Amino acid sequence: MNNEQSILEIWTNKFNECLGIEFSKPGYFKVHHLLVITFMIQTNAYTKEYSLKAIELLKRFNRGLEPKEYINEIRHKDIINGEKVKVIEPNRKRIIDKEKWNITIMDIRIDSEGNYCKDVIRWAKEVELILSRD
Repeated sequence: MNNEQSILEIWTNKFNECLGIEFSKPGYFKVHHLLVITFMIQTNAYTKEYSLKAIELLKRFNRGLEPKEYINEIRHKDIINGEKVKVIEPNRKRIIDKEKWNITIMDIRIDSEGNYCKDVIRWAKEVELILSRD
C-alpha cells in the first residue's frame, strides 16, 4: 500500500463517519452538500471533465446556492458536446496532494452540530481559496 492509498483510506473512513452522523442527526445534514463536494475535490475523485464544473459548484455553494436550487437548475444539463458527463470513475487511481491543503476532512470536529457545521463551512471555503491560487 502506498502513502496516497493509505491517506485516501483514512480520509474515506472519516468521510463515511461524517456521512453516518449526517444521516442519523438531521442538524448535521445541513452541510452535506459542502461535505461531499469538498471531499471529492480534495481527494481528486472527479473526472477531468467534471472537475472544473465541481470547483465552480463549490464556489456557488460557498456563496449561498442551496442544493435544491442547484438540482432544479441542472436537470438534464450534465451534458457536454451532446454526451452525458461522467462525474467519477470508480477504478481511477486517485492521487492526493496532501501538502497542498491546510485543512482536510481529518480537521472536521464531530462532537457537536455547531462545531461540525462550522468546520465543514470553513473547510469548503479554504479549499476554494487554495484552488483559486492554482
